[in-house]
Amino acid sequence: MGSWVYSQRPIPWLMFLNFMKAMTAHLSTGEGLRSHHLARYQVAIAFGCYHGPIFRELAHLQWQDLQGAFYTFRFESRDSVVIDQNLKPMVARNYQWANADRADQRLLQHPLVRDKMVSARLFNQTLRHIFNDFGIDSPDVNFQTLRKTFARKVYEDMGRSEMALEILAHELGYSGHQVKAFVRLDDEGI
Repeated sequence: MGSWVYSQRPIPWLMFLNFMKAMTAHLSTGEGLRSHHLARYQVAIAFGCYHGPIFRELAHLQWQDLQGAFYTFRFESRDSVVIDQNLKPMVARNYQWANADRADQRLLQHPLVRDKMVSARLFNQTLRHIFNDFGIDSPDVNFQTLRKTFARKVYEDMGRSEMALEILAHELGYSGHQVKAFVRLDDEGI
């Protein structure tokens, strides 16, 4: 894990929830083609914050992966997880808003080439634009921010315990030392 990962800050959970509400309100107005793109990114951002996948996992997500009760990680040595109950209605709603043709279609697509996987660079740029559009000034936000938000939420929910660090080390595939630095670096958030 590179040193730039340590410097990433999580999104404070209340800010994340308000951000999701604002995105949903915007999407419900159905303004143009951009809404189709935003509907896909909202699900990816939420999945990143609720489950903490690596980017490769996010990039390969298909709509059908999130429509069941469980998600099985393809590229991480993690067990299947129960899809967060807050994510399920968003997936169903945004599947319609995104005008997805098929359930086996990738959640994140390149904006110019249909069915082409989005790159980490493009994802990070789009993420920064979305955050700025919704009034969150965060020039350093990227896919790792979502992963760190997940880790911080688990750590806080489990009372900042050593057990939480052990679980996160297993889930995220980091050593105990790396997880400690990952969740404890910055108590401020974005």
